[in-house]
Amino acid sequence: MAFDPIHNGKLLEEYERKWRDDPKSLDPEWQSFFQGFELGNRGLDRSHTEAQIGVLRLLFAHRDLGHRSAYLNALDMPPEIDIELRPIATA
Repeated sequence: MAFDPIHNGKLLEEYERKWRDDPKSLDPEWQSFFQGFELGNRGLDRSHTEAQIGVLRLLFAHRDLGHRSAYLNALDMPPEIDIELRPIATA
């Protein structure tokens, strides 16, 4: 089942409306599609999601900016690095 929600947003909204009115009015694949969204939204705790997003932002920033602090001279002794480890706050 190939479906592009960006270009077919109106169709997706129409199918969702039909599913909310009568789930059996849609094909079994579409029923499963919308049931999956309902299951995924139950009891959603945003604090964990925001913490995961924060960790991903940190990783991407390190990937993007890490080359600036990389030591690339293989013939010299590398400078000493003062690393202070900070615990990640729990959500």
